[in-house]
Amino acid sequence: CVSSSDRHKSAFSGGCTSDPAMEDGSAPGSTPPTGSSKCYEAREAPVFRPTTKEFQHPARYIESIAEQVRPYGICKIIPPASWTPPFQINRNTFTFRTRVQQVNYLDGQARLRLMFVENLCRFMSRRGTPLERLPVV
Repeated sequence: CVSSSDRHKSAFSGGCTSDPAMEDGSAPGSTPPTGSSKCYEAREAPVFRPTTKEFQHPARYIESIAEQVRPYGICKIIPPASWTPPFQINRNTFTFRTRVQQVNYLDGQARLRLMFVENLCRFMSRRGTPLERLPVV
């Protein structure tokens, strides 16, 4: 029978157990990497669940846990259920325009040509003689 922690070790570290924190049963990744081992162990990022009082000022809370998180480089903060961010996007009404990027326009020259033609058409229409078709040189 393989426990879930053994599966975690074997899936992410190739069976290596060079981290002393993993061998003594403490939380994975509880010590910063030493660089002495040839195998890399993926450590779990710490998860924080602050109280409503601690999370009144999210930036201050993040600063307060920075030293604990620094060895990992990343963490997960689960805000209290009562917390509402000061700015929220309404997912029902929020939209943004996407641009279809054609491969033949990636070089930049085609885009420059297109911008030139658009500017030429705009210039000519402002002068009172709109272009009906593009000039051929």
